[in-house]
Amino acid sequence: MDAPGADGWEGDGDMKNLTRGLMPFWLMNDASTVAEKIRYMRACRKGGIRSLVLHCRAGNLIPYASAEWFAMIRDLVNEGRRLGMTTWLYDEDPYPSGAAGGMVMEQRPDLAARYIQRQTPPATLKPGQLWFIGRHRVVWAGLVPVTRPGPTQDLTGMVGSVRADWFMKRWDSRYYYPTAPFVDCPRGDAINQQYTLRMPLVPQGMELVALTLEPAGSEGSWGALPDLLHPDTFPVFRQLSLDLYEGYVGRHYGRTIPGIFTDEAKPHGGTPWTGEMPAGFKHRYGYDLLPRLYQLFGEALSDDYLKTRMDYRRWITGRFVDVFLRPYRRYCEDRKLLLVGHMSPEDDPCQEAVTIGSVMPIMKYLSCPGTDLIVPLTGDARAPALNFGSLKAGSVRAQLGAPAATSESLGCSDWNITTWKARQIYAWQMVLGIDRFFTHGFWNSNEGVANYEAPPEFGPYNSIFRGTGETSRWMGTVQQFTDAAVDQTRVGLLNNLLPFWTIPAGGWQAGAETTDRQRHALEQTLLACLQAQAAVQMVDEQDLVHGGVGARGITVGRCRYATLLVPAATHVAQAVVEKLKQAVARGTSVYWLGGGPKQMVTHDYRLVKCPALPGTVLRVQQPSPEWCRRHLETHVTLTGVQRGECYVRRFIGRDGRAYVLACNVGDVAHTVVISGEKQRVWSPVEVDGSVTVRGTGTAWSVPAGGAGLFRLDAFTRDRVTGRVMARRRIKGLPAFRRLGPNLLRLCRTEVRSRGQRPHVLAEPYPYWQVYSNFKAQRILPQYVGDVPVESKALNPDLRYGFEFDVRGYRGTPVLVLDPRCARGTFRIWCNGRAVGGMRRFPLDNIRALRVPLAWLRHGRNVIELRFEVESAMEGLLSQLYVEGDFTVRLGRVRPVLEPRQDCDSRAGWQAGGMPHYMGAGVYAWTETISGVEAKSDWALELEHLVDNAELTVDGRSCGVRAWMPWRWTLPALREGEHRFRLHVYGSAANKHMLGSGPVAQGWIGKAWLCRMG
Repeated sequence: MDAPGADGWEGDGDMKNLTRGLMPFWLMNDASTVAEKIRYMRACRKGGIRSLVLHCRAGNLIPYASAEWFAMIRDLVNEGRRLGMTTWLYDEDPYPSGAAGGMVMEQRPDLAARYIQRQTPPATLKPGQLWFIGRHRVVWAGLVPVTRPGPTQDLTGMVGSVRADWFMKRWDSRYYYPTAPFVDCPRGDAINQQYTLRMPLVPQGMELVALTLEPAGSEGSWGALPDLLHPDTFPVFRQLSLDLYEGYVGRHYGRTIPGIFTDEAKPHGGTPWTGEMPAGFKHRYGYDLLPRLYQLFGEALSDDYLKTRMDYRRWITGRFVDVFLRPYRRYCEDRKLLLVGHMSPEDDPCQEAVTIGSVMPIMKYLSCPGTDLIVPLTGDARAPALNFGSLKAGSVRAQLGAPAATSESLGCSDWNITTWKARQIYAWQMVLGIDRFFTHGFWNSNEGVANYEAPPEFGPYNSIFRGTGETSRWMGTVQQFTDAAVDQTRVGLLNNLLPFWTIPAGGWQAGAETTDRQRHALEQTLLACLQAQAAVQMVDEQDLVHGGVGARGITVGRCRYATLLVPAATHVAQAVVEKLKQAVARGTSVYWLGGGPKQMVTHDYRLVKCPALPGTVLRVQQPSPEWCRRHLETHVTLTGVQRGECYVRRFIGRDGRAYVLACNVGDVAHTVVISGEKQRVWSPVEVDGSVTVRGTGTAWSVPAGGAGLFRLDAFTRDRVTGRVMARRRIKGLPAFRRLGPNLLRLCRTEVRSRGQRPHVLAEPYPYWQVYSNFKAQRILPQYVGDVPVESKALNPDLRYGFEFDVRGYRGTPVLVLDPRCARGTFRIWCNGRAVGGMRRFPLDNIRALRVPLAWLRHGRNVIELRFEVESAMEGLLSQLYVEGDFTVRLGRVRPVLEPRQDCDSRAGWQAGGMPHYMGAGVYAWTETISGVEAKSDWALELEHLVDNAELTVDGRSCGVRAWMPWRWTLPALREGEHRFRLHVYGSAANKHMLGSGPVAQGWIGKAWLCRMG
């Protein structure tokens, strides 16, 4: 592969504008005023957040790219400067980048992305009949071989257009001569022009195909996507977006505004096309692409097919860099801005190959190489592919000396995410080399259906926000040591995408044995390295080729590798083989897995048989962790049954000392021993759990998901931190008090419409997702199906019924309707009585409608929303809530409202009458300390907690805990009685998560006073 990044910029390591801690996406998703947004910013700053990304998102009601939008951005940036916060610009509405909210394609329709699609005629079509191929341009058509390589027959010149769909209607002359007598004359016409080819006689062993240019992104936000292979796209995008931002907030560039986040820009469609492709391709590779386009699809019948696919992917990657990323990076550099973000996909080689070619060379054109993680998982044995994105970004950062590697993390992780899990994921990514996190995300407000646009939310609205702030604080502490650090990595894992470039258009398909085997081998090879604590980084093949060779290994940028692992693969570049031959001759260890590749891509892009490979050829597809420990340099030596769950990163800090950052990527606690080195031991700096340091090593009791930062120090004496010497159950019986109104979530509903069958739904949906009796004038294809954005409901009657029981509760709760929980006109009924007049939703603000329910009765109660629908888009969009001072029991048939009891259960809030509660509660009790006990150091430890809590003893805060161990160090306790208060903040799972029962919240299980040693 040519290096569309071999000339990438060398980073200067400047981190002055990279705020420590989390840098969340602030999703502008509502109609809030500037004043309301400023209050939100202040809440973020008060909670410990010092940087935000200003991200236009679904639900935004400030017209994007308008003067109003840019004035709002200016006001928020000014407020950020006043608060001492940095504010990043996000370059799109919503994503992927390059469209300026769709305006690029509106202003220049020729800049809409297209992709190549293979068409074949119906099997029933006979020679001489017309084949109606479709509405979109045919770039090549002809007869191609099916079972063995052979010549083709070009029939492109036989393609033309035909209109064959007829209509007829009686007509008269009034439209021609309105003042003359009308003359009747029926009219008819043929419409629906399509590219057409007369079916030829197809010889045995051949088939007829047509390659068409289809619009990409018709199911997306704009109905189209930008052609990022066209040289005009970036200038138009810049004119419609970037230049306007500069006019409003350019004076803050390089200071309050550190940079711009670009998101998922890429060539679109899997087999992207641009108008200059045929000429550019021929100039680069010396042959015509059009007659060989069919070779991108289906089974590869010869090496020519593989060469075409490799050359095509190589051209796409280089072209994207040349016409989009390179000018974008220059634009930012000229304005002292960092260009950050990611290009996705980064974690799956099959998706990466057919989407973007190769992501590592592309990462070099970001000021800070970046990746994306959108599931709440770590890269343990269950999901080893997830390790690649973070390790690639971290490796490029280390090799270039870039200021940082970044990750957009935790979008689409759902509402049941906890701070503990989020922090485990951050720690794991930091071990792989990520330095800064753009958390996805903070939502300006939480309104009905908007709660499900790639949740969760980590900001001030969510009760886990204190945990988010604690995570940011922890991260900032660790970043004091990792910033500008030099990773001690000596093992390179070759990033060789050539084998995956041979995948046919359309991407990997299950059952593709060779591809499956290579992908599995690649994932397992990296997993074994991480489980063995090997000092490994990814090395892109072109960086390897351009690297230096010396007696101490291969130098790639600022990194040197004494050992190279080449994953099992079918193909490799000749330049790689030649470079590794030089390296082996100078003493570098090279291991070829899977028996080594069978074919080599020469300098002039031909496929030839591989020669004898330099180094050691291993027949196994992937190594074991044990093999890695024996043959590869490791960061540290760990012992312990579950040491493979502990991933580590070793680096030299700015103080010149050696550090190790470690993370338990599993969900089970265990103990490992980190061996000392030459009379030095690993001392804890910022560590979860207990640590015992002895001359032979450091024993670490690692909590589930725990993390630890250690420093290599001279051994002086044995010492213990965080060890429990003895413990006793707390003596007091905590009294619990809920600190906010309780909630009953109205989710399960019976939907009725006059003359239609009723439906019982797990959660509400609008008319078009329940009934089909509507007439659509305009639809938008989406991943949920065809959405009738302009439509007429044929039956205006639509009713949603919710039921619950009341037993002993005599209060007046309120029905809470979020501003975007519904669309259309409706009336609320309670037990057959209308509650107020007609309501019209959505509301034009961010404040929920709160309707008192004055007519509740003992026993069964029914809340009904009766809509008078016009459009099929109308109806309920999300659940409703009943809020009040009551207890909720989830009965077999219906939920039950009972009088408030404040009867928290050690099984969690859901068992204590708060199954849908999102908020805080306080536990209060007293402990009596004896004179003997007063001489010891004490801690309070809880068995489990969701989500985070702050402990105070005698009015004095002992801090916030948001992950295991759930242990607080107590102040010196004198003899006598002491007041304990534990303020617990749950997660948002039970209020917002769909499709499962209540999740345990609050203080769960036992508690102990622990005497510490």
